[in-house]
Amino acid sequence: MAGAAFTTRPATQDPSGGLRLVPSPLGRTLVTESGEPFLAVGDHLGISWAYTRQLYPGDVWDSANNVYQNFHENLPIEGHYDAYFDELQARGVNTMRVFIEQPGTQSLNNPSMPYGTYWLENNVDQFNSEMRQFLDTVIEEADERGMYIVLSAFSTWYYREAFGAEGPWSTNFGGPLTDIDDFFQHPGTLDIAKNRMAEVVTWVRESAHPERVMGYEIINEWNGFRWTENEEGDGSADRAAEVATRAVWMGELARHTRSLDPERLVINPIIGENRGGGVARSLFYSRDFDVLMPHFYTLANEEPINNPSSDRAFQAGVEQARTTAMWLNMAHDRKPILNGEWGPARESWVLGTTYYTDKEYREGFYTDEHGTFTLAEDEDLYSAVVWAGLASGQFGTG
Repeated sequence: MAGAAFTTRPATQDPSGGLRLVPSPLGRTLVTESGEPFLAVGDHLGISWAYTRQLYPGDVWDSANNVYQNFHENLPIEGHYDAYFDELQARGVNTMRVFIEQPGTQSLNNPSMPYGTYWLENNVDQFNSEMRQFLDTVIEEADERGMYIVLSAFSTWYYREAFGAEGPWSTNFGGPLTDIDDFFQHPGTLDIAKNRMAEVVTWVRESAHPERVMGYEIINEWNGFRWTENEEGDGSADRAAEVATRAVWMGELARHTRSLDPERLVINPIIGENRGGGVARSLFYSRDFDVLMPHFYTLANEEPINNPSSDRAFQAGVEQARTTAMWLNMAHDRKPILNGEWGPARESWVLGTTYYTDKEYREGFYTDEHGTFTLAEDEDLYSAVVWAGLASGQFGTG
């Protein structure tokens, strides 16, 4: 061996130029690959919302006027999206949660489904090239403004309503299901989900700036019972057997996603603040996920109009701090935690919609018959929740 020379290179190279986000070696927070601390200042980017709808290049069905609209080619009433993104950047927003499907919202009287809808996958393994263009544009805009993307490929909020009318889960689209309530019980759904993540990972890795994708949410609110609820859980109040089945399914998909793209984080997005059983094992003991991004809907932040206190912000802040502290204490491996979704929930308001009683809407003013809630109160509540979460150990503001 005399005279031999060896060159040692790290097993994993960093192609991101130090920009990729990873959990801190000390836990609880995120840092860039180059070691810079990262404090998330988060917002949501809804594909059908004003401004951001312009990033989707395809036609969109307008059921109110029975016509297809193209907000990418024809500037809509809100004006160009640049101004919106510039304002986000100016306000310090550096993290955007983005869904790349929205089933069920453009289907009413649509004569050419899935044309005109925000679809990701119609028939099994049939993917939308225009959705890929949308994602490419979002990533480019994020890079220009120093932002990161939390990417969600399963918009489950709409799954029950869209089942059978939009794909790919039901048998009429090549899927395995005749009932959405069997989603986690039929092995065929896991195969579809794995193939979908393989496609989405390809889109990300072949984009101009894959480092701008923080990570992948694996099945939005997978523990929720609004969009699927199987008889397997009927034997107990906490539906423990059903939840355990879901947790095993989720672990399989999480491990598969990490094997496809180990450079991105795998994110666990559950709903609710008090968790036990199979959900707790997935959250606090499993190594299948890198980041916990729960949805802390609590009484004081989801139905503030029903809060009898003169200070609606106080209890919302207390609930956020208390819940965060509990989660940090229970997560044995010091996973970073961020409240990924929260706020007024219309089903908890008497009129079935959220509103301010001091603002005029197209239909006029809402009366104080069912209580009052003002814009100023909402701003105070928002500040209390995000600062309480940050002060209690979250890695930013969601």
